[in-house]
Amino acid sequence: MPWVGLAAEVDEDAGRSALEEVGLIVRRALGAVEVKTTKGWVRFKLYEVEGEVEGVAASLVEALGASALESGPHLILGEVSARLWDEGAKVVFPDGHSEIVALYTYDGFLDVRMPTDNVKGLKATIRI
Repeated sequence: MPWVGLAAEVDEDAGRSALEEVGLIVRRALGAVEVKTTKGWVRFKLYEVEGEVEGVAASLVEALGASALESGPHLILGEVSARLWDEGAKVVFPDGHSEIVALYTYDGFLDVRMPTDNVKGLKATIRI
């Protein structure tokens, strides 16, 4: 499932309303994470959503005036057929600056999904 993150200072109700206005269905709140960007560590409230998330972060920044992130299949960084890739997130700031940050590294041979050094608050998963 795709994720969307809203800056920690965004009111919960206003954030959920903005997510619905851009056509997303909020499945559940995942908690808070911190993402390392070129502007320093930024704290986000993370939501698991249904719907198309590509380009949504910029729309949310415009609506809320606060940083946002999007993460989904369009941000797989690497070659899936090689069974080794990073799962990224696009972070968009109110000043228009955006960047892509790797959140997880996935190893398909070991079936391990590990958070990168660019994120705090995510857990590793191993499938046996």
